Amino acid sequence: MSNVKRQRFFRKIQVFVKRNALALLIGFTTVLTLAVVALSAYYTFKNADDNAGNIEEHQATPTNVNGTVVFVDPLDEITISKQYAADHLLEDKTTGIWQTHQAIDFAAKDGAEVKAVYSGTIEKIENSMMD
Repeated sequence: MSNVKRQRFFRKIQVFVKRNALALLIGFTTVLTLAVVALSAYYTFKNADDNAGNIEEHQATPTNVNGTVVFVDPLDEITISKQYAADHLLEDKTTGIWQTHQAIDFAAKDGAEVKAVYSGTIEKIENSMMD
């Protein structure tokens, strides 16, 4: 390729990039975002599969106090991340939606031992991308 042809070729590329810079930037960021989401999903499912075989049998022994069942704490150190709220609305930090919350959410450190609060068997552990 002669020097003049090479200069024309690179000049065409330069003009193309200038005219289409925004489209190229959007395309690049879209591909990069999809790659990050795919890797995140892959590692989330991989960790869930790895943890699935590590479920240990733990039979909690609830006690009766004056006819009331008292549950065992599921963690050694209790941190409540979201309160029970059947009679009022709470804002979901992830979605921003105000709604009742008919459970108690506990936060735990990675690797913390989690116990069943009542006699039974833990059948499934899930990692949610919404956390």
